[in-house]
Amino acid sequence: MKRHLLRLVLFVLMAISLLVVVSASSNLKYYGYYTWGFFTPVDTKLLTSFTNFKFVFYTPIYGNKTLNDSIVNDYKSGFNIILGLHGFFNNISNTNNESKCRSYLTELKHRLDNSNNTEKIWALYLFDEPDGRLPNSSDKVDRVINLTKEIFPNTNTMIIFNSAWAKGGYILNNKNLDIIGIDPYFMSIYVEQSMKAQALDPYACGSTQQGGFNNSVNAKIYWVKSGGIPIQGACWNATATQCWPKCCSPEQLNDINTVLNSDTDKKIVLVGQDFRCDHGALNISQIPDACQEKWYFDFAKKDPDIMGFMWFLYSSIDNLTNLTNAYPNTSICLGVGNYTPTNTILSEHMKWGFEILCGNNENNPFCANNSVSYKNPDQAKCLGKNVVKPGGSGNNLCSSFCGADAVCNGKTPGTNNCDVNCKSTVSPADINNDDKVDISDLLVVSTDFGKTSGLKNPKSDTNSDSIVDIFDIVFVASRFT
Repeated sequence: MKRHLLRLVLFVLMAISLLVVVSASSNLKYYGYYTWGFFTPVDTKLLTSFTNFKFVFYTPIYGNKTLNDSIVNDYKSGFNIILGLHGFFNNISNTNNESKCRSYLTELKHRLDNSNNTEKIWALYLFDEPDGRLPNSSDKVDRVINLTKEIFPNTNTMIIFNSAWAKGGYILNNKNLDIIGIDPYFMSIYVEQSMKAQALDPYACGSTQQGGFNNSVNAKIYWVKSGGIPIQGACWNATATQCWPKCCSPEQLNDINTVLNSDTDKKIVLVGQDFRCDHGALNISQIPDACQEKWYFDFAKKDPDIMGFMWFLYSSIDNLTNLTNAYPNTSICLGVGNYTPTNTILSEHMKWGFEILCGNNENNPFCANNSVSYKNPDQAKCLGKNVVKPGGSGNNLCSSFCGADAVCNGKTPGTNNCDVNCKSTVSPADINNDDKVDISDLLVVSTDFGKTSGLKNPKSDTNSDSIVDIFDIVFVASRFT
């Protein structure tokens, strides 16, 4: 009896620990949006707030006639553009035809090259949920990835998956696939049914519901990190294929946790649901509220292998009308821009976005309009400064002159006792700046001896401890030249 009780306690503890992937740090630094290409005013306001932030990516759907102009405008706004090609490749008749795929990509490359737009594309979004749309064509998907990298060798390739695709595991290990998108809908059908069976509202903002949500996302993450093994296969039950985690043994749960907390060389982007559908196969009657959408954000921060986060879907009524007219069988799916309470959700999106962008760990010096160099352009923007240009080869180079935060403020690097990295070549013991350390420097320090303010020369306080004392005298005297 005690053995069974201990086993039950271990199971409960492991199940609870599995609800959230725990890690010491986060690599989350990219923040993004997917839109049909038209904005409502509130959408525009939110996206404009992130203008010129370095780590914002944006996935619009461009019309062929406006492709290049739109890319130029969005690039000038500072967005990292993810160009959607999934409208072409999700069509099985296209994907099955290698010659047609090559021709399509070659023509696109030629068009982008001619307008100098190729380098403006951060990633090419090749397939949207091929696990559901092209379930028996994983070999064709793999071929498209390789073909794309052949024609666009310097551009990221990206695929967004919705489920653990048993036939697509080897795609995850294709070195030509740079970014793996995970698109878990707010509640899986299994989790929703399970909660309803327990007389729980699956869409309430409670810890039990969040646990079910985390399990749903973890199933997708496990598939990626395991190299394509559906999580149900990790603890198979002969009578229930959808039994995870309730049918897993403590040992199996421990093995699953080991995989979930392992490192992967793939860049993972988590996609958050931000829409509802009035009809169609999805039949999602409500959009997750701000509390529920934060579950996506919290999950993304906790897994160090998730490098980016993107909201899907931003849209407008006019554009959806145009889309439905062009594709009569399309479900009417409304993004957050057409849903109440829009302002509450959008304000939360903005707050979460700034948390990511202002906290990233990049170190790529940029100069701001106050002539100070910051670690990266986002850091400058977060402090209310406008980015001017990259910081150059030295940490403090805003232009040909050293920035205000440098020892050699206002001087040209490599001249006037200032090296190429804006570091002073003058000894701090050279109090009077005559390029030598001698008795004259010691006399200046002696004049300021004992003072805490009103110094004849601020350099007399050589160790910056707010008093000129014996330590400053020794510092200068020991450096006579």
